[in-house]
Amino acid sequence: MATQGNGTTIPETVIGDIKRVFLSPLFASFAYQLSLRGPMPDRIYNRPVSLRVGRAQMGEDILRGRFVLPGGSLTVREDAPWTVKGPGESFAESLHGFGWLDHLNAHGSAIAIDHLRALVGAWIDDSGRGGIIAWRPHVTARRLISWLTYGHLLVDGTDMVYRSRVLVSLGRQARHLSRSFFATRPGAPRLTAAIGITLAGLCLRDSRTRLSRGFGLLARELDLQILPDGGHISRNPQQHLELLSDLASLRSALVKAQIEVPGELASAVD
Repeated sequence: MATQGNGTTIPETVIGDIKRVFLSPLFASFAYQLSLRGPMPDRIYNRPVSLRVGRAQMGEDILRGRFVLPGGSLTVREDAPWTVKGPGESFAESLHGFGWLDHLNAHGSAIAIDHLRALVGAWIDDSGRGGIIAWRPHVTARRLISWLTYGHLLVDGTDMVYRSRVLVSLGRQARHLSRSFFATRPGAPRLTAAIGITLAGLCLRDSRTRLSRGFGLLARELDLQILPDGGHISRNPQQHLELLSDLASLRSALVKAQIEVPGELASAVD
């Protein structure tokens, strides 16, 4: 609680909401976006595996321009979906989070992979320089998780220019997420952000401290959010399943990279 001059108190949640209202436009500003410049990761070092179930039919729908996501649906023709007015903020967060790459991966065709690359390239062109919803920390985290999970599809066998654009964007997004972590809403969004920072530290080696910072943030959020009975503090089954999938995927990636899994992470998944 914060105390005003008249002796009244303001809940920390309200202070946090006020900060987020003022910070969101800042994250989308040209000056802030310029500040995200830094070393380009030379490659994606590890390949996380998504434990979320993609559906080939939904991948086919995306190829046809139809996006059915949490928060609504949208059909586009030639336009990238984020350039067209969608049904609302929840849909926009899902769209910019790129969790739907699971469906294109499940489709498995060469056309789906080409489309995946084209949409990522279009996002870098259209929204990679700003956009309030696109740069919300938990949305950035979901996008980082999705892009790093399918990094092999994004960059393997592509030309150097496209590959560099993707890697530069990944570096910028990771720097933004690390800076903006405490502007994330408490609860599941902040745990997702901690997972995103940790995964970026594992897969991108443009920062020596990101992985250790991710471990620290992850331990803090797991302690706050995972209850003694193993449930998530939200008591939302869907949110519980999504977080468990992300945590288990992160644990698997650390084991594969021969990096010791923090005890807090192992305990939370178990």
